[in-house]
Amino acid sequence: MTKRETVLKTIAREPTEYIPYSFDLSGEIANAIHKWLSDSGKLADDGFIGDYFQFVGSGFPDGYKNEGPMGANLYKDEFGSVWDFTFGSCGNMREPALAGPSLKGYAFPNGAAPGRWSHIDEKALKNSGKYIVFSPIGLFDTCWRLRGFENFLADMAGEENGFMEDILDLGAEFICDLVKTAPPCIDGVRFTEDWGLQRGMMMSPSLWRALLKPRLKKMYGAARSKGFGVLIHSCGDIAQIFPDLIEIGVEVVNPVQPEAMDIHMLKREYGKDLVFYGGLGSQSTLIHGTVQDVIDEVEDRVRIIGKGGGLILGPAGTIPRDGKHENAFKLVELCMNGLKCQY
Repeated sequence: MTKRETVLKTIAREPTEYIPYSFDLSGEIANAIHKWLSDSGKLADDGFIGDYFQFVGSGFPDGYKNEGPMGANLYKDEFGSVWDFTFGSCGNMREPALAGPSLKGYAFPNGAAPGRWSHIDEKALKNSGKYIVFSPIGLFDTCWRLRGFENFLADMAGEENGFMEDILDLGAEFICDLVKTAPPCIDGVRFTEDWGLQRGMMMSPSLWRALLKPRLKKMYGAARSKGFGVLIHSCGDIAQIFPDLIEIGVEVVNPVQPEAMDIHMLKREYGKDLVFYGGLGSQSTLIHGTVQDVIDEVEDRVRIIGKGGGLILGPAGTIPRDGKHENAFKLVELCMNGLKCQY
């Protein structure tokens, strides 16, 4: 059974021999793992850890003139916002594309523009044997990146002059167009955005339902109409909206942070409808725990969250640069040796 087939069966709740795994890693941890595997002669066939997922992204449209670096680690993105990458790969917004809550004179990028997928080698992806995941930035994050995070939260609360409805509609249309034009070699779409805080959500569930949910439903529907699986990423505590996610077609939830949510409760309440992808403490066990703590946590996730299927194991979010190397190595070793499913 290929890794792709294992993931497809996991999502469909069909029996598999092994639990699939997929990792998000900081560059420092990824480099340390690669060196450790290289030195020990244990690199997987993919040249790394044998991850079950292969992530791909869309590119710029034909004729687009990439602004590129602007000096002093500054970069202007396709939407016109300026980012500062002095202190990390994620970047900090220096200047939003929209100074105020207005789209007057602003041309929203076209997600369906030709050329966005010209870099994709469909044959190579199919031959990888992995589950191919397109991971676009989601609706909330696409829109706040136009206005700045704090500004956009204020916009959501105020809904001034219909601006919020307009920007969310355009954001959803952009993402739907990316999905609709994506190549058929893709298996699933992980819509990546963050709605949660460590305790509760960044916005009230009622506001999420009013502004985001109807548009997210369209985005997820666009994926399902292409035969793609629907995966979502949101850090933090989003337990309040799990029933909504099920209602609008989500199949896989990532990263399922144990520091923010009771994941045993989530398995009991929603395990028949959702697959849990992640679940290992990137803010706790992998940073502060011992190697034995990592072993114990993996065994717990396999035994409880993975029982009956429905688990894709991995760190709950990116293992940060200050994660203990020995903990990351043990986690990789356990996964590469194969984690048997329990039914």
